Amino acid sequence: MWSLKSECILVFTEGLGLLPWMVCGNGPIGEKTVIKMKEFRIVLWPHHGILACGQTVDQALGLIETAEKSAQVYVVTEGKRNQVVTDEQIMELAKAFNLNPREGIINSYSLN
Repeated sequence: MWSLKSECILVFTEGLGLLPWMVCGNGPIGEKTVIKMKEFRIVLWPHHGILACGQTVDQALGLIETAEKSAQVYVVTEGKRNQVVTDEQIMELAKAFNLNPREGIINSYSLN
């Protein structure tokens, strides 16, 4: 997601939580979501939806909107990522906005 829109690194620096497909409306999906929400403010439920939290409803909706816009870019381009925000550019954004992105998501993790 970070490579699709510059604002993604700014909005969800910790990345996105992703659960495997699970039956909705029962205990296990809720339990797994709680675990993911300890690390991420957004959790994606494949083929179900998305859950986000923020200090306000507007913050939570802003997270969802940003993720949705990036997903739309991916769908419209059919996943062909001819022009993306590079790892180096993502790190430039992180440095410029004094962010500490989650390690292991991008290849060149260095704020120096």
